[in-house]
Amino acid sequence: MLGLAWNPTHRFGAYWANRCATDGARSHGPQSPLHGVSYHRHTLASASADHTIKLWDLQTTQALRSYTHHKDKVQTVRWNPAEPTVMLSGAYDRTAAVYDIRAPKAVASWKLTADVEATQWNPFAPQYYLVSGKHGHSIRSGSWPNATRPAFAQCGACS
Repeated sequence: MLGLAWNPTHRFGAYWANRCATDGARSHGPQSPLHGVSYHRHTLASASADHTIKLWDLQTTQALRSYTHHKDKVQTVRWNPAEPTVMLSGAYDRTAAVYDIRAPKAVASWKLTADVEATQWNPFAPQYYLVSGKHGHSIRSGSWPNATRPAFAQCGACS
């Protein structure tokens, strides 16, 4: 597992995610390496090498839903701090996406000129996000729900 996140309401979530990532065959957890995790209450979102984002119930360790809109390993996933149903993800298919889990097929995504390494919501204005590509070559900021129109793109990094 490459990513860690702290959930103060569920102390053992990181242990569970790490255990499942390394011992998935004997548990209900992920079966491929995790690259990032993000918590919201008792739900874990995992970014995985199998090109998926999965939502997990931390109490039962069961998968709740799987998203398959990325075409290469998913590097990062983040819950929006103010909108608990909205997530931001990025992958090595050079795409980033914003979506609301209440409408799983409605995914706003865009291309960058590099593999996506990091995503982050602005904690002070949570409608805004940043997406960074490999080696910092692509940086994009925008706002949700207008995710397909960048507010800022460095070096013409987004198409």
